[in-house]
Amino acid sequence: MLATACDVRCPLTDSPDVRLVETIATRPLIDQWQQLFGVDIEPELDACEAMQLYESPAAGLRFFHPAAVAGSDRLYEQLNALPWYYLPHRWEHQQALRDLRGSHRALEIGCGEGAFVQRMLEAGLEAEGLEINSRAAATAARRGLPVRLADLHEIAAQRPRSYDAVCSFQVLEHVPDPRAFLESAAALVRPGGKLLLAVPNQESYLQHLPHPLNMPPHHMTQWTAAAFRSLEGMLNVRVAAIRREPLARCHVPGYITAYGGHYREKSPLLWNDWTLWTWKRSLKLGLRRWCVGQCLYVALEVGP
Repeated sequence: MLATACDVRCPLTDSPDVRLVETIATRPLIDQWQQLFGVDIEPELDACEAMQLYESPAAGLRFFHPAAVAGSDRLYEQLNALPWYYLPHRWEHQQALRDLRGSHRALEIGCGEGAFVQRMLEAGLEAEGLEINSRAAATAARRGLPVRLADLHEIAAQRPRSYDAVCSFQVLEHVPDPRAFLESAAALVRPGGKLLLAVPNQESYLQHLPHPLNMPPHHMTQWTAAAFRSLEGMLNVRVAAIRREPLARCHVPGYITAYGGHYREKSPLLWNDWTLWTWKRSLKLGLRRWCVGQCLYVALEVGP
């Protein structure tokens, strides 16, 4: 049975003031995953025939319900086998290395196979990583990287205020309880230290590009700059910086598909095959540097 809005609460504010955006049948999603990735997600969906996307006006956050449709470790072990899933070099890594100047001890949560842990070590930081994907953690260990298979909340309880900086990239959107995740991550940071986060930017072209990876069992939340600013009223943090990734060359086709479909509905005569081809070519020649890409990077300062 589907929940009614009065039964659902925002996972950041715990407020029932939410609105239903859409209801999504799971059977077509199961078929898409099988066709696109060769992964069977049916066991991940807890016999759920439909799920709902809600929006919290106060938090500026969209989230999926029920929480039981969040992906398991088994799902991420299967995704780990796909060559494009864990990218070793990301735009947000460069942003974080800049913000980590002056830090000494750093932790990455959800570090995958340890690519950024390696980069922090090379930059002279005392760095380590946490990972819940056993296959990725094992790969990092074989490379001699200080990555442990461990639960964030347990580590936060054992080692409060132990790090100058904590990083987490492309992880928060997978978590069904983002507030608990953020509270534990912030608890690991010394007063005045940094919590560095990166997520898909739901205000980018992604908002017009329905994709199976941007919904359960993969993504459980959809983030905006406003959602991060709302954290200042909930957690002991201050937003120090918000940065948006310029459109990457590899994302130009998705950008054209998203905005092309969106604008074609509004003005099919203006947005035709020729104008879309011209737009795509201009983006690849350099215009993309002034367009908003898919990553949202946020630097939070943790208070005393």
